Amino acid sequence: MLKFSKKLMAVISAAALLSSAVVLTSCKDEDENNALDGYSISYGHPSDATVSYSRSWNVTHTNHLSADCTITIDRTSTTTKGTTGLKTTTDGGNNAAYIFGLTGSGTAEKPYSFGLIGFRLNGATPQYFISYYTGVQAAYCNSDVNDFDADDAANTAYEYILVRAWTNLPDNTYTLTSDALSVYVDLDALSGSTVVTKDNYSTLKDSMDGYQIKLFASSTATTAGVTKTLKTTALTKDTYSNKTAPAPTLTVEQARLGFYAMVSKGKALVAKLDFNNDSIVESVVSGPTDDFGKPIDLYGEVLTNIK
Repeated sequence: MLKFSKKLMAVISAAALLSSAVVLTSCKDEDENNALDGYSISYGHPSDATVSYSRSWNVTHTNHLSADCTITIDRTSTTTKGTTGLKTTTDGGNNAAYIFGLTGSGTAEKPYSFGLIGFRLNGATPQYFISYYTGVQAAYCNSDVNDFDADDAANTAYEYILVRAWTNLPDNTYTLTSDALSVYVDLDALSGSTVVTKDNYSTLKDSMDGYQIKLFASSTATTAGVTKTLKTTALTKDTYSNKTAPAPTLTVEQARLGFYAMVSKGKALVAKLDFNNDSIVESVVSGPTDDFGKPIDLYGEVLTNIK
Protein backbone atom coordinates (compact mmCIF):
# COMPACT_ATOMS: atom_id res chain seq x y z
CA MET A 1 0.00 0.00 0.00
CA LEU A 2 2.97 2.28 0.55
CA LYS A 3 3.84 2.45 -3.14
CA PHE A 4 0.37 3.66 -4.11
CA SER A 5 0.35 6.26 -1.39
CA LYS A 6 3.75 7.61 -2.43
CA LYS A 7 3.00 7.71 -6.12
CA LEU A 8 -0.63 8.50 -6.37
CA MET A 9 -2.60 9.15 -3.20
CA ALA A 10 -3.87 12.39 -4.60
CA VAL A 11 -3.26 12.06 -8.28
CA ILE A 12 -6.97 12.20 -8.94
CA SER A 13 -8.65 14.19 -6.20
CA ALA A 14 -12.25 15.32 -6.37
CA ALA A 15 -11.86 17.30 -9.54
CA ALA A 16 -14.56 18.32 -11.91
CA LEU A 17 -13.21 19.42 -15.26
CA LEU A 18 -13.92 23.02 -16.12
CA SER A 19 -16.45 23.63 -18.83
CA SER A 20 -14.08 25.65 -21.01
CA ALA A 21 -12.46 23.55 -23.71
CA VAL A 22 -9.83 26.12 -24.59
CA VAL A 23 -7.98 27.01 -21.42
CA LEU A 24 -6.65 24.17 -19.27
CA THR A 25 -6.58 25.29 -15.67
CA SER A 26 -5.59 23.55 -12.46
CA CYS A 27 -8.03 24.00 -9.62
CA LYS A 28 -7.17 23.58 -5.94
CA ASP A 29 -8.02 19.91 -5.75
CA GLU A 30 -5.94 19.06 -8.83
CA ASP A 31 -2.92 21.03 -7.72
CA GLU A 32 -3.34 21.98 -4.09
CA ASN A 33 0.16 23.44 -3.74
CA ASN A 34 -0.01 25.30 -7.04
CA ALA A 35 3.05 23.35 -8.15
CA LEU A 36 2.19 22.99 -11.84
CA ASP A 37 2.35 25.30 -14.82
CA GLY A 38 0.39 23.49 -17.50
CA TYR A 39 2.24 20.22 -18.01
CA SER A 40 5.38 21.24 -16.13
CA ILE A 41 6.54 21.46 -12.53
CA SER A 42 9.28 23.42 -10.79
CA TYR A 43 8.53 22.87 -7.14
CA GLY A 44 10.31 22.24 -3.86
CA HIS A 45 8.08 20.70 -1.19
CA PRO A 46 8.94 22.53 2.05
CA SER A 47 10.68 20.47 4.71
CA ASP A 48 8.24 21.84 7.29
CA ALA A 49 5.13 21.05 5.22
CA THR A 50 2.24 19.52 7.14
CA VAL A 51 1.91 16.73 4.55
CA SER A 52 4.68 14.41 3.43
CA TYR A 53 4.00 14.53 -0.30
CA SER A 54 2.93 17.11 -2.85
CA ARG A 55 0.91 15.48 -5.61
CA SER A 56 -0.31 17.39 -8.65
CA TRP A 57 -1.94 16.53 -11.93
CA ASN A 58 -3.32 18.21 -15.03
CA VAL A 59 -5.39 16.51 -17.73
CA THR A 60 -6.85 17.47 -21.10
CA HIS A 61 -10.41 18.70 -21.16
CA THR A 62 -11.20 16.74 -24.30
CA ASN A 63 -10.91 13.03 -24.95
CA HIS A 64 -8.17 11.39 -26.98
CA LEU A 65 -7.54 7.76 -27.76
CA SER A 66 -3.76 7.93 -27.54
CA ALA A 67 -0.83 10.29 -27.88
CA ASP A 68 2.94 10.34 -27.79
CA CYS A 69 4.90 12.57 -25.46
CA THR A 70 8.34 13.37 -24.12
CA ILE A 71 8.86 13.46 -20.35
CA THR A 72 11.88 15.43 -19.20
CA ILE A 73 13.32 15.57 -15.69
CA ASP A 74 15.63 18.57 -15.32
CA ARG A 75 18.86 18.07 -13.35
CA THR A 76 20.27 21.60 -13.29
CA SER A 77 17.48 24.19 -13.22
CA THR A 78 16.29 25.30 -9.82
CA THR A 79 12.76 25.42 -8.48
CA THR A 80 10.61 28.51 -8.80
CA LYS A 81 7.73 27.48 -6.54
CA GLY A 82 7.43 26.21 -2.98
CA THR A 83 10.96 26.09 -1.62
CA THR A 84 12.76 27.89 -4.42
CA GLY A 85 16.32 27.52 -5.64
CA LEU A 86 16.49 23.70 -5.37
CA LYS A 87 17.51 21.22 -8.04
CA THR A 88 15.67 17.97 -8.74
CA THR A 89 16.27 15.50 -5.94
CA THR A 90 17.36 12.15 -7.33
CA ASP A 91 16.37 9.91 -4.47
CA GLY A 92 13.13 8.80 -2.88
CA GLY A 93 9.80 8.72 -4.64
CA ASN A 94 9.97 11.96 -6.63
CA ASN A 95 8.61 11.19 -10.06
CA ALA A 96 6.94 12.57 -13.17
CA ALA A 97 4.35 10.47 -14.98
CA TYR A 98 2.08 10.27 -18.00
CA ILE A 99 -1.62 9.64 -17.23
CA PHE A 100 -3.58 7.99 -20.01
CA GLY A 101 -7.03 6.50 -20.49
CA LEU A 102 -8.52 8.50 -17.61
CA THR A 103 -12.24 7.77 -17.37
CA GLY A 104 -14.85 8.24 -14.67
CA SER A 105 -15.52 11.08 -12.27
CA GLY A 106 -14.07 9.78 -9.00
CA THR A 107 -17.42 9.01 -7.37
CA ALA A 108 -18.43 5.68 -5.89
CA GLU A 109 -20.82 5.21 -8.81
CA LYS A 110 -18.28 6.25 -11.46
CA PRO A 111 -14.78 5.80 -10.04
CA TYR A 112 -11.67 6.63 -11.99
CA SER A 113 -9.77 4.16 -14.16
CA PHE A 114 -6.45 5.15 -15.73
CA GLY A 115 -2.95 4.08 -16.64
CA LEU A 116 0.22 5.64 -15.32
CA ILE A 117 3.74 5.54 -16.79
CA GLY A 118 6.13 7.04 -14.26
CA PHE A 119 9.80 8.01 -14.35
CA ARG A 120 12.42 9.06 -11.84
CA LEU A 121 16.16 9.35 -11.36
CA ASN A 122 17.59 7.20 -8.58
CA GLY A 123 20.95 8.91 -8.30
CA ALA A 124 22.12 8.72 -11.90
CA THR A 125 19.99 5.66 -12.70
CA PRO A 126 16.78 6.24 -14.69
CA GLN A 127 13.87 4.08 -13.51
CA TYR A 128 10.22 3.59 -14.44
CA PHE A 129 6.95 1.82 -13.71
CA ILE A 130 3.71 1.12 -15.57
CA SER A 131 0.49 0.47 -13.67
CA TYR A 132 -3.24 0.48 -14.33
CA TYR A 133 -5.74 1.54 -11.67
CA THR A 134 -9.44 0.78 -11.37
CA GLY A 135 -12.18 1.75 -8.93
CA VAL A 136 -10.35 4.84 -7.67
CA GLN A 137 -12.60 7.15 -5.68
CA ALA A 138 -11.54 10.74 -5.16
CA ALA A 139 -12.26 10.46 -1.45
CA TYR A 140 -9.38 7.96 -1.12
CA CYS A 141 -6.86 10.01 -3.06
CA ASN A 142 -6.84 13.42 -1.44
CA SER A 143 -5.10 12.75 1.86
CA ASP A 144 -1.49 12.51 3.01
CA VAL A 145 -2.27 9.48 5.14
CA ASN A 146 -2.75 6.03 3.70
CA ASP A 147 -6.44 6.12 2.85
CA PHE A 148 -6.06 3.26 0.38
CA ASP A 149 -7.17 0.95 3.17
CA ALA A 150 -7.47 -2.77 2.60
CA ASP A 151 -9.94 -3.08 5.48
CA ASP A 152 -12.32 -0.41 4.24
CA ALA A 153 -15.15 -2.18 2.42
CA ALA A 154 -16.16 1.06 0.72
CA ASN A 155 -12.77 1.42 -0.96
CA THR A 156 -12.97 -0.07 -4.43
CA ALA A 157 -9.50 0.91 -5.69
CA TYR A 158 -7.00 -1.60 -7.05
CA GLU A 159 -3.62 -1.29 -8.71
CA TYR A 160 -2.58 -3.74 -11.41
CA ILE A 161 1.07 -3.80 -12.35
CA LEU A 162 2.63 -4.16 -15.77
CA VAL A 163 6.14 -2.98 -14.81
CA ARG A 164 6.95 -2.87 -11.13
CA ALA A 165 8.30 0.28 -9.50
CA TRP A 166 11.12 0.92 -9.71
CA THR A 167 12.60 -0.91 -12.70
CA ASN A 168 15.82 0.33 -14.29
CA LEU A 169 15.34 1.70 -17.80
CA PRO A 170 17.40 -0.03 -20.51
CA ASP A 171 20.09 2.21 -22.00
CA ASN A 172 18.35 2.74 -25.35
CA THR A 173 15.09 4.02 -23.83
CA TYR A 174 16.32 7.40 -22.63
CA THR A 175 18.69 10.28 -23.13
CA LEU A 176 20.64 11.27 -20.03
CA THR A 177 22.92 14.27 -19.94
CA SER A 178 24.32 16.41 -17.17
CA ASP A 179 21.31 18.66 -17.73
CA ALA A 180 18.34 16.29 -17.95
CA LEU A 181 16.76 12.87 -18.36
CA SER A 182 14.29 12.55 -21.22
CA VAL A 183 12.16 9.65 -22.45
CA TYR A 184 9.92 9.56 -25.51
CA VAL A 185 6.72 7.60 -24.87
CA ASP A 186 4.80 6.16 -27.82
CA LEU A 187 1.31 5.13 -26.74
CA ASP A 188 -1.14 3.33 -29.05
CA ALA A 189 -4.52 1.72 -28.47
CA LEU A 190 -4.81 -1.86 -29.67
CA SER A 191 -7.47 -4.10 -31.13
CA GLY A 192 -5.92 -7.52 -30.79
CA SER A 193 -2.44 -6.94 -32.21
CA THR A 194 -3.54 -4.11 -34.52
CA VAL A 195 -2.65 -0.51 -33.68
CA VAL A 196 -5.77 1.67 -33.77
CA THR A 197 -5.39 4.85 -35.82
CA LYS A 198 -7.73 7.53 -37.10
CA ASP A 199 -8.01 5.55 -40.34
CA ASN A 200 -9.23 2.27 -38.82
CA TYR A 201 -10.90 3.62 -35.69
CA SER A 202 -14.46 3.37 -36.98
CA THR A 203 -13.91 -0.31 -37.78
CA LEU A 204 -12.00 -1.28 -34.63
CA LYS A 205 -13.46 0.98 -31.93
CA ASP A 206 -15.73 -1.72 -30.50
CA SER A 207 -12.95 -4.31 -30.27
CA MET A 208 -10.22 -2.25 -28.59
CA ASP A 209 -8.69 -4.27 -25.75
CA GLY A 210 -5.35 -2.82 -24.73
CA TYR A 211 -2.46 -0.44 -25.22
CA GLN A 212 0.99 -0.72 -26.74
CA ILE A 213 3.65 1.30 -24.94
CA LYS A 214 7.03 1.93 -26.50
CA LEU A 215 9.88 3.88 -24.95
CA PHE A 216 12.50 5.59 -27.10
CA ALA A 217 15.64 7.58 -26.36
CA SER A 218 14.19 10.48 -28.38
CA SER A 219 11.42 11.43 -30.77
CA THR A 220 13.76 10.76 -33.71
CA ALA A 221 14.98 7.34 -32.53
CA THR A 222 13.86 4.51 -34.81
CA THR A 223 14.24 1.57 -32.42
CA ALA A 224 12.28 1.25 -29.19
CA GLY A 225 14.25 0.18 -26.16
CA VAL A 226 11.10 -1.08 -24.42
CA THR A 227 7.87 -2.40 -25.92
CA LYS A 228 5.10 -3.42 -23.51
CA THR A 229 1.58 -4.61 -24.21
CA LEU A 230 -0.91 -3.56 -21.57
CA LYS A 231 -3.80 -6.02 -21.56
CA THR A 232 -5.69 -7.67 -18.74
CA THR A 233 -3.73 -10.90 -19.22
CA ALA A 234 -0.45 -9.04 -18.64
CA LEU A 235 -1.46 -7.32 -15.40
CA THR A 236 -0.74 -8.60 -11.90
CA LYS A 237 -2.28 -7.27 -8.70
CA ASP A 238 -0.11 -5.21 -6.38
CA THR A 239 1.39 -6.99 -3.36
CA TYR A 240 0.89 -4.30 -0.71
CA SER A 241 -2.87 -4.66 -0.28
CA ASN A 242 -4.55 -7.57 1.48
CA LYS A 243 -7.81 -7.03 -0.35
CA THR A 244 -8.94 -9.80 -2.64
CA ALA A 245 -8.83 -8.20 -6.04
CA PRO A 246 -11.24 -9.01 -8.84
CA ALA A 247 -9.88 -9.91 -12.24
CA PRO A 248 -8.54 -6.72 -13.82
CA THR A 249 -10.74 -4.85 -16.23
CA LEU A 250 -9.35 -2.48 -18.82
CA THR A 251 -11.24 0.45 -20.31
CA VAL A 252 -9.94 1.41 -23.75
CA GLU A 253 -11.79 4.35 -25.22
CA GLN A 254 -11.29 8.01 -25.96
CA ALA A 255 -10.37 9.51 -22.61
CA ARG A 256 -8.32 12.20 -20.93
CA LEU A 257 -4.53 12.38 -20.98
CA GLY A 258 -2.25 14.32 -18.72
CA PHE A 259 0.76 14.92 -16.50
CA TYR A 260 1.30 13.86 -12.88
CA ALA A 261 4.11 14.81 -10.50
CA MET A 262 4.94 13.79 -6.93
CA VAL A 263 7.46 15.52 -4.67
CA SER A 264 8.47 14.31 -1.20
CA LYS A 265 8.77 16.68 1.74
CA GLY A 266 12.09 18.48 1.68
CA LYS A 267 12.70 17.39 -1.91
CA ALA A 268 12.40 19.08 -5.30
CA LEU A 269 11.32 18.25 -8.83
CA VAL A 270 11.74 20.16 -12.08
CA ALA A 271 10.07 18.25 -14.91
CA LYS A 272 7.67 18.55 -17.82
CA LEU A 273 5.58 16.63 -20.32
CA ASP A 274 5.46 17.72 -23.97
CA PHE A 275 2.84 16.15 -26.20
CA ASN A 276 3.72 15.31 -29.77
CA ASN A 277 0.89 17.30 -31.32
CA ASP A 278 0.91 15.34 -34.57
CA SER A 279 0.20 12.17 -32.65
CA ILE A 280 -2.75 13.57 -30.73
CA VAL A 281 -5.09 15.06 -33.27
CA GLU A 282 -5.94 14.66 -36.91
CA SER A 283 -4.75 18.15 -37.74
CA VAL A 284 -2.97 20.69 -35.60
CA VAL A 285 -2.54 24.04 -37.28
CA SER A 286 -0.23 26.84 -36.38
CA GLY A 287 -2.30 29.47 -34.69
CA PRO A 288 -3.61 30.63 -31.32
CA THR A 289 -2.30 29.02 -28.15
CA ASP A 290 -3.81 28.73 -24.71
CA ASP A 291 -2.40 30.20 -21.50
CA PHE A 292 0.27 27.48 -21.39
CA GLY A 293 1.43 27.86 -24.97
CA LYS A 294 -0.35 24.75 -26.22
CA PRO A 295 -2.24 24.88 -29.52
CA ILE A 296 -5.92 25.52 -28.91
CA ASP A 297 -6.68 22.60 -31.22
CA LEU A 298 -5.34 20.30 -28.51
CA TYR A 299 -8.27 21.18 -26.26
CA GLY A 300 -10.78 21.91 -29.02
CA GLU A 301 -14.43 20.99 -29.29
CA VAL A 302 -13.87 17.89 -31.40
CA LEU A 303 -13.91 14.78 -29.21
CA THR A 304 -12.87 12.33 -31.93
CA ASN A 305 -9.23 13.30 -32.23
CA ILE A 306 -7.57 10.00 -33.03
CA LYS A 307 -3.94 9.20 -33.37
